[in-house]
Amino acid sequence: GFSSLGVPLRATPTRSALRVDADTQESVVELLADKKPGASGRVFAITEDHATKTSGTITGTLFIYGHAVFVLFDTGATHSVISFVFASRVTTTPTLLDHVLCISMPMQDSVRINHVYRNLPMQFDDKIRAINALPLDMCEFDIILVMDWLTEHHATIDCHSYRVIFGDILAPEFIYHGSLPGKSMPIISALQARTLLSHGCEGFLATIHDTT
Repeated sequence: GFSSLGVPLRATPTRSALRVDADTQESVVELLADKKPGASGRVFAITEDHATKTSGTITGTLFIYGHAVFVLFDTGATHSVISFVFASRVTTTPTLLDHVLCISMPMQDSVRINHVYRNLPMQFDDKIRAINALPLDMCEFDIILVMDWLTEHHATIDCHSYRVIFGDILAPEFIYHGSLPGKSMPIISALQARTLLSHGCEGFLATIHDTT
């Protein structure tokens, strides 16, 4: 079915902290200022294994500045993040946040985040959609796109067919075809492909037409 992206779950943009449950490896946001019972929300699944067990998630491969990125779309999350490794490859300079986020990771000390990468150009074929992402030490995803981002770009996740629909569902602007977490399509770089071809491997040039 389709997941509803009507009203995003938002954290108060003042002092806040993130923590990760050590048993479920699920991150949640907690308010430090005027903390109230139940004032929390899930931020993201930090592992691919957990993403496979979470509804409203789709994975896929996109591009930023020509670099392939392994992306998780998560409707239950509230903060988009970028891995340290991939952040080191982009030319965008991070900017200071107006507040500090404190993240507790399983088996690690708390991590304080005070920078954000703004307006990273996420490429969907010939379409570009900007993303603001917080840097985080994670190894299974390059980028995690969350509910606020999906809502801002009028995107809906079709969980049944693993699609992200941009614009009106009945008359979409465009559709991105992802995959179920854990079943993403393997890709190689152009340099790797050239090396394999030089070693005698077969290569095929194909065009794909979207008939949806």
